[in-house]
Amino acid sequence: MQDKNLVARQTAKYSLVNYLGAAIGVVSNLFIYPMDEKFYGIIRGIEAGAFLLAPLFVFGTSTALVNFFPRLRSQENGVSKFLSASLSWIMANVVIVGSVLLGLRFFFGDHFQHLPSYQYLWYSFAMGSFLAFMELFRKLATNYGRIAFPSLIDRFLPKVFLPAIFILLLAGHIGHELGFTLFVLAHMLMATVMMLYGFRLSKARLTSKFGGIFQDDFSKEVFQYSLFSFFATFGALLAFRIDTLMVLNLVGESETGIYSIGAMLAGFVLLPASGMFAIYSPMIAQMLNDKDRRLLSEKYRLTSKILLVIGGVLYCCIFLGIEHLFEMLPSADTLMLAIPVIIILGLSVVLDMATGFNTQLIMYSKHYRFNLYTLAFLAVLNVLLNWVFIKVLQLGLVGAAYATLISMVTYNLVKLVFIKKKFGMIPFDTTHWKVSALLLLSTFMIFWMPSSGNNLLDLFLKVGLSLLLNLGIILGLRWVPELNTILRARKLF
Repeated sequence: MQDKNLVARQTAKYSLVNYLGAAIGVVSNLFIYPMDEKFYGIIRGIEAGAFLLAPLFVFGTSTALVNFFPRLRSQENGVSKFLSASLSWIMANVVIVGSVLLGLRFFFGDHFQHLPSYQYLWYSFAMGSFLAFMELFRKLATNYGRIAFPSLIDRFLPKVFLPAIFILLLAGHIGHELGFTLFVLAHMLMATVMMLYGFRLSKARLTSKFGGIFQDDFSKEVFQYSLFSFFATFGALLAFRIDTLMVLNLVGESETGIYSIGAMLAGFVLLPASGMFAIYSPMIAQMLNDKDRRLLSEKYRLTSKILLVIGGVLYCCIFLGIEHLFEMLPSADTLMLAIPVIIILGLSVVLDMATGFNTQLIMYSKHYRFNLYTLAFLAVLNVLLNWVFIKVLQLGLVGAAYATLISMVTYNLVKLVFIKKKFGMIPFDTTHWKVSALLLLSTFMIFWMPSSGNNLLDLFLKVGLSLLLNLGIILGLRWVPELNTILRARKLF
């Protein structure tokens, strides 16, 4: 059992790192990245390709390390042997995937050389290999209750390195190609630090004699679990990152930069949900194990209501104030192009939050394989819709955003129907409809208020009035009593 003080300290540090990183990301997206949206678009394309390649290298071994850790820890040098085997497996996969890509390049290179993703493929390949090693050692650290330092490495530092590279680029000290190289080398540095930290924390040692742990049916068990984890991880990344690659290849580098800015700012609404899902995940697993359907249904509705309020209120503030904010910034012309993307993707995020922990509920139940099927469905649907909206209907960035919105709504509806059928519960009650009606009505009224002609004044008036009206009614009428309790206690669950 992990020390409760350790868990509390790590959770607090983890939250601090993530919110600090988010703040740096918002500032960078508003003031730095719009200065060269083409470079930013290519960087995000390289990153999206790397995230898709990394699961091919890891092939589920990182999640297997977590799943089988208690068994490995009970064996003599079990962790060292499994870690050594995992590293060998990753390096072998890097060689295999690299050879396949070289073969494809030799035989079919002429057909794909016009695509930006193909032109920057080897940057993605190198970065993906570093991400694979980072993922393995991040999961290793998690087994020892350490989440803060790994988060600092793989979530915070990229938000520091990229603006620094941008500043060097804008100052004329480096060119685009060197900028891409530095971005990849930064991930090599992060991977090195993460590996050194993992070895120091676990006291594991590399060994070539790791065959002894794969006895009886253990090797088959590990392979089956790793295979399922690979498909789940790859499906999730394909489903949630394919839009960036399709915008890059079907629209252009500069447009990808603008789309990425919009996606990042819209994703800011999702931050509170990440923390809540992390808190509730072990509770969900425990309630499912205890077969306590009543408590599970209660918590399901509760998280849905809280996230709807938080996400909805934040989204209304963004909807009402984003144009006035952008008008005051130096890169207003570029940022204004991202507003439709922010509005559409922001709505997608709020609707996703409002469905509560449906993904976690399925994942920790005996129906966990259903998540893989829904992710595969989402990936195919997202690709098809992006193609239709971008290529056929010629809607560009807005088309990509609409494709993501429709895909996410469909994805969540499928899960809601499945949960209703298998568990007999839904996350919605009358409070959801009251909150939704209030948010829509108040936003409509404030949006059509006469403008003062001063962007700063309009920003504060509209956002301030939205917060006052929405939170005042929701908290004053105690529509979600648990929110009142949280605010009084000044702490989350």
